[in-house]
Amino acid sequence: MALDISSATFGVDANGIQSFINELNTKCIADTITKMNSGLSELRSAVDSAWVGTSAETYKKNLEADKKTITDALNESFEVLKGELNDIASKMGEVDEGLIQAR
Repeated sequence: MALDISSATFGVDANGIQSFINELNTKCIADTITKMNSGLSELRSAVDSAWVGTSAETYKKNLEADKKTITDALNESFEVLKGELNDIASKMGEVDEGLIQAR
């Protein structure tokens, strides 16, 4: 019986980790912000067509403030997650470097 390791993968792919982080940002953070902006735009249009006065303007200003709060929180959370993932990748790289000792 021959040893077959053709489908095994070991080591750290730094480019793969960065690609994962970029994809996570695009598909989770950026997509969420885009959808939120679109939904709020539709809501603002509905408010503009049906509601006038100071309360309507205050409501729209509050929506913008809430959008900024949520957007900032999403971006800050992503930066923390990205830091953690990079730290894990670095530690995995250290393990990978020490896995086999040179002679």
